Amino acid sequence: MQIPLTRADWIAATVIAALRRSLNDAIRASHRDRGRQKNLLADLDGAIGELVALKRIEQAYPGCRVTYTAVSWDGPVNDVDAAVD
Repeated sequence: MQIPLTRADWIAATVIAALRRSLNDAIRASHRDRGRQKNLLADLDGAIGELVALKRIEQAYPGCRVTYTAVSWDGPVNDVDAAVD
């Protein structure tokens, strides 16, 4: 199944990735640090993957409320990325 991505999706993913990088770089574990550019690309990959997953969830469960936290201001999160109510 293909999930079409719009320009707005890529802009949103870029903003999310930049926020994550700026929030996480100071606390990123040294073994996970790939350098500035690769960290940003890894965060972009993660953000676009999450947005694709959200689109798929919304297609699979029309009419349901989907909650998602794109950025945690308090640091890394070990929790689900999205939930369906």
